Amino acid sequence: EQAAPKIDHELLKAIKFEGGQKGKDIWMKDERPLLQMKDLVLTAGAFTAMIPSDEDRIKEAALKQWLDKELVDRAALSRHYETQTELKDSARRYQEQIMKNTFVANTLVREINVSDKEVKEFYDSHKDEFIKPVQYRTQQITAKTREEAQDIINSLNSGANFSWLAKEKSVDTSAPEGGNTGWQTKEQLPEPARVIIDSMNPGDVSPALEIDSVFKIIRLIEKNEKAAEDFEKVQPNIRMKLFGNKFNELFSAYINTLKKDAEIIIYDDAVRDYERQFTGKSYGTEK
Repeated sequence: EQAAPKIDHELLKAIKFEGGQKGKDIWMKDERPLLQMKDLVLTAGAFTAMIPSDEDRIKEAALKQWLDKELVDRAALSRHYETQTELKDSARRYQEQIMKNTFVANTLVREINVSDKEVKEFYDSHKDEFIKPVQYRTQQITAKTREEAQDIINSLNSGANFSWLAKEKSVDTSAPEGGNTGWQTKEQLPEPARVIIDSMNPGDVSPALEIDSVFKIIRLIEKNEKAAEDFEKVQPNIRMKLFGNKFNELFSAYINTLKKDAEIIIYDDAVRDYERQFTGKSYGTEK
């Protein structure tokens, strides 16, 4: 109410992206004011660039969101928090951090290059770091009592289909999928299953395993042995790791260079006084 924004609803309604992206591009050049609020103007073009489609509900929601943000921003700025010492200090630290990040990006990061050859060589010489654990694809049937579980096992021994029994008899969430629990590592299997899973062959069915007050019957469908992850899958992680290593080396070398040109004085007495404030004792005189 205080800002009294004026919205050109006819112009807002007229914004339509006929012709797809080409139509949107035309609207993005429109300099007519869609919303005016004191000294602030939102043009039809600027608004068009903000919204993903020309549906009326999306346009209304986007305009409201933009207006709400601007009103809160203006209310915050009108309080002049920047004159308070605490906020001044925060703003100074934030500015210094931005300057540092910009300096690092322009001075150090741009010098770092990780080649495809380096990535492949790292992969070839560290394949043991990219070994996927053994995985097991299983089905399960969950029964409430040991007697019910034994009846199910008897049916399986008589030739009943595991998937059908899971759908008909199981009381867990995997029942509609025929008891299929997908691929799991040994650590992801319930404790009793971990003990016996390696002794099972594909197609084998476990005895009734008591797990959290219910009884599970597990069937091993197939097993994947340990194998190295595909190079293409782990390539981004390797590149990031090599980049980090190079950055740390470069940053450390640069810091050492700065230290050579700087006069660094450590006041041991002041350090010990500071230690005593928090611990009541000193930790020595090392510089």
